Amino acid sequence: MKYIAMFKEASNRLVSKVDLKKETLLNLNKYKQSFLKSAKIRHSIGLNEESGLKGKMRKFVHASEDILAKKLNRVDTIIAEKRANTILQTAMLITFIIISTVISTLIILQSIRKPLNELEVKTEELEYMNNSLENIVKERTIELENQLYRDSLTKLYSYHALSSDIETGNNIYNIILFVDIDNFQNINNIYGFDTGNCILKEFANSLIEFNKNNDYKIYRIFADQFALLKNPSFLDTAECYEDLLALKEAIRKFKFHIKSIDENIQLDATIGMSLDQDNPIETADMALRYAKTHNLGHQVYNTMLDVQDKLENTLKWKDKIKEAIKDDRVIPVYQPIVDREQKIIKYEVLCRIQENVDGKQILISPFEFLQEAINTKQYNNIMKIIFKKTFDSMATTDKLFSINISYSDIFNTTLTKNIEKHIKENPKLAQQLVIEILETEAIEDTSLMQEFITKFKNYGVKIAIDDFGVGHSNLSHIMDIDLDYLKIDGAFIKNININKESYAMVKAIIAFCKELDITVIAEYVHSKEVFDILYELGIDEYQGYYFSPPKIGI
Repeated sequence: MKYIAMFKEASNRLVSKVDLKKETLLNLNKYKQSFLKSAKIRHSIGLNEESGLKGKMRKFVHASEDILAKKLNRVDTIIAEKRANTILQTAMLITFIIISTVISTLIILQSIRKPLNELEVKTEELEYMNNSLENIVKERTIELENQLYRDSLTKLYSYHALSSDIETGNNIYNIILFVDIDNFQNINNIYGFDTGNCILKEFANSLIEFNKNNDYKIYRIFADQFALLKNPSFLDTAECYEDLLALKEAIRKFKFHIKSIDENIQLDATIGMSLDQDNPIETADMALRYAKTHNLGHQVYNTMLDVQDKLENTLKWKDKIKEAIKDDRVIPVYQPIVDREQKIIKYEVLCRIQENVDGKQILISPFEFLQEAINTKQYNNIMKIIFKKTFDSMATTDKLFSINISYSDIFNTTLTKNIEKHIKENPKLAQQLVIEILETEAIEDTSLMQEFITKFKNYGVKIAIDDFGVGHSNLSHIMDIDLDYLKIDGAFIKNININKESYAMVKAIIAFCKELDITVIAEYVHSKEVFDILYELGIDEYQGYYFSPPKIGI
């Protein structure tokens, strides 16, 4: 029993501590069977530690014990071998993993070394290219700036440089002189453009020579026009005027010799000067134009020039309008308004003055003369003519006709009584009349407007709001007015195909008008693309050059 216990202990120790392979387990089982068999034989014959043995039997028993001991030793040997094999296998496995890792790393490093080297080369090439590109961009930028801010012919600064210097400069004072060479076009016509260019270069040099004793920056702003700009720390008007006179003297002394014909050309120039700090370029140009118009050698800008220009313009148009009325050259023109099928359903009436220029008849827009007509008290006469001729045209067709009046016209009793007079004389024509009230002024009293609208709607006249969407437009007062039509301002229509804000505004106005049952009209429809967009949005009526320009007669 001692040997059995010893065997079990050795067997359990082997199984519990070592991860045995199948072959090892089979061998161990064989030893176990043999051991147990021997142990049973020994036990069956009563051989144990307490029994006494003699002779041949004792020898047999001792042989049996030796066999058992050897088997136990074999078990210990198996355990030892297994442990050694396990340690060796583990060490070999770890060594294999380490070696494999090292080899793999070397292989990977070797495999990526060339791409890394190539990448490094490419990186260096890219850095070089990037630096080269930056240099090219810098050079190109400088080149473009030179083209933009330098005049290629005279090498003086350009008009863009002048504008930039005025806008970006933190100058307290601006002294600016505009110089225009007189009759330079005649020089080009007589001597040719090459000679003209040579003269301009020499003239530029003369300005540079003049400036040696001054602090001006010199520009060629356009063709034969030049500018000089100075920004002193304090303003001495007497000194400025002395500079102007000194410049005139320098120009007077300028002479250009044409070698091919051995002829000298002496130039003269007109100078406009401004000391204005808010709009120096505009006011210098105004002074120059004033000097040229009045055949003056020079002119210094002052606020009276504005007044003078306006007064002269008013006086000019006073006579022109008076003569146009006398000669029956105030006429209406008609621009068709079409429906969604592009059929003409009405006309907008527009005022024009006919004028003969070089044997050709031209039409002058009211933008040029309407305010002057108001200033010279001739506006009512013009409107009387337009309404009379429009009503004559209305009698020849059943189409509608819309005429523009301003919010101010509502308070013009002379005008409103004249409209009533025509309607009372021919009540049928009231059904064809649409009065478009311009949205160019703030409508301060909607009750007065509603009173006007109610009066004429009782005659059968239809009412529209024109140029809606900008300026003083207000959706709230539209709800207080009994409208038939609303015409969206052309500023939204003409760019609706490229401007998201215009598209959104038009869409919102259409939705608003649909709720109030107001017919929506779009003007300035200039292309099929714009028309298609407006059609899709649901515009009811359309007007613009895509359909027809304004024409004399219907």
